[in-house]
Amino acid sequence: MSLKQFLLNSRFIAVSLSIFLFAGCAVYKQLQPFPLPSSVEQGYQELKIKEKDFELKQGKKYFISFPAPSEKHFYLIVEVPSVKSLRPAFTSDLVKKSKPGILIANEAQKPDNMCVYAVHSGTPEYFLLLDTVPADVSLRLKYRYVPQWRFKFENHHTAFKAAYKDNKVSRTEYQNLGYSFHFSSDYNFAKIIQAVEKSYSEIKKVHAELLAIESIFPKSILNSADPAYRDYVALKKEVEEEKQFQADWLEVLYFAKKEMESRTGVSAFLSYLKDFIAFCNQKSRFPANITTESRTLMNGRLNTVIPYYNDLLATKSDILPYDSKLCELEALPYVDSLNSAVGRESSAEYHTLVQFVNDFNARCVIIPSVLKELSEMPARETAIASLPENGAYQTLAAAAEEIKKKLPAQIGEGYGLYGKFKSSVAYNAEVSKAATLCEMYRGQFVDAEALVTQLNQFKSREGYAEMISLLAKNRKY
Repeated sequence: MSLKQFLLNSRFIAVSLSIFLFAGCAVYKQLQPFPLPSSVEQGYQELKIKEKDFELKQGKKYFISFPAPSEKHFYLIVEVPSVKSLRPAFTSDLVKKSKPGILIANEAQKPDNMCVYAVHSGTPEYFLLLDTVPADVSLRLKYRYVPQWRFKFENHHTAFKAAYKDNKVSRTEYQNLGYSFHFSSDYNFAKIIQAVEKSYSEIKKVHAELLAIESIFPKSILNSADPAYRDYVALKKEVEEEKQFQADWLEVLYFAKKEMESRTGVSAFLSYLKDFIAFCNQKSRFPANITTESRTLMNGRLNTVIPYYNDLLATKSDILPYDSKLCELEALPYVDSLNSAVGRESSAEYHTLVQFVNDFNARCVIIPSVLKELSEMPARETAIASLPENGAYQTLAAAAEEIKKKLPAQIGEGYGLYGKFKSSVAYNAEVSKAATLCEMYRGQFVDAEALVTQLNQFKSREGYAEMISLLAKNRKY
């Protein structure tokens, strides 16, 4: 094949391919309304050609160009009769009037003849596409540009208002608590809490949707006299007040329910201390009647705590540490925190109790190691030679003295009634016994050191008769 023939064939193929591709992507015909669409926010405007409706031909494709709005977060709303048969689409890109770009979703829910498209500033233009014309038709269109916040609020305002009213909770018990109303054992906490939680969940949903609308407010609308904006502000205020009340009421109900459950005993009360502290620390959150009622309840319960611990600790008679779990010692610091949360000082007896438990547990663990060292003294003495060098027993006497210094202090009168507990008496007796044993060993070793010193003096000058005489007088060594 000659070069000329090759070039001719190549041109033929290229032209044929272009015709094929063009035929595969039919060109959209532009409908040009007059006046042209305007992006100014206003009511619905008709799209016509000099007062006449558009005439569409069966099987043809059409598009209408729309300008971008001047701000972000706008909707273009188009009323399209026979929307199901025409199947309109929307895009911001139409290449050579034949190839649409990414389609923009229609966000309309109802009515069926409405199309709602999100449009923003910064995009050159948008295109409404009419891909399917099943028959010749005379088309009348209306359009409207509207800020998204306004459209969403106007379309949901009635539903928001209804949800708010349907989920309001009575404030009678909350406002009268501590006065004409008090929680009792027959109060149906489960039923009331379930009902309030359900309402609170719905109120939170409304509030979240209102905040989503607020997030797309244009700056120009803030603090304006726009009627829709004023309606939004009023409704949001009502919803937020109700949301806060329900959250507060649930907190009170949770607190009261746990307080009622804790009335089975002091141990149950101690298990809820963290929850009670968290509630009572919110002093500025609740009105005076709620604060006063909660403090009255907590003061009464706190008064039972020290007697409970006294009875619990008094039964112990050994010198082992008080068991943290069995004696519920981990709750003691929270007792002080709850006292603070309800505005009262922890009593001197409380502080003495805490000091006693801490000191007892810290001291009693020292005794076993001291007794072990004392038990080793006879073996250390046996290891000394029959006639040692001077200073051997002096070393043992010093060791006995050091062991005595390791002994912890006794539980004295400063601990009040806790010094008379069985465990304290047993502990003090063990400390006294160990101290006596230390003194006994020290005294024996001091005497033995003096004897060894004399014997070594006699030995140095070969005074063996004197040595025998001295040993006879000290047979106990």
